Amino acid sequence: SRNNKLYVVLTNSESRSYIVVIYNFAGSVVYSWSSGGYLDQAYTHEVDMSRFSRGIYIVRVMSTDRQINRSFKIEKL
Repeated sequence: SRNNKLYVVLTNSESRSYIVVIYNFAGSVVYSWSSGGYLDQAYTHEVDMSRFSRGIYIVRVMSTDRQINRSFKIEKL
């Protein structure tokens, strides 16, 4: 069986609070997660993508203090 997990590794020099959002290629939000509180400098968030359809997704990682705002394109095969 395939490993249908996406690991989002959050590393920073300071503790921060994060939001992770995954959009499908049409721009709809298919997954959203908030850390709620501050995380340590190194944290790995696991996303179970087994229910996601095959295709291209955009993963957006933001810190609530707006210091971090990154997007990545991934493909589920």
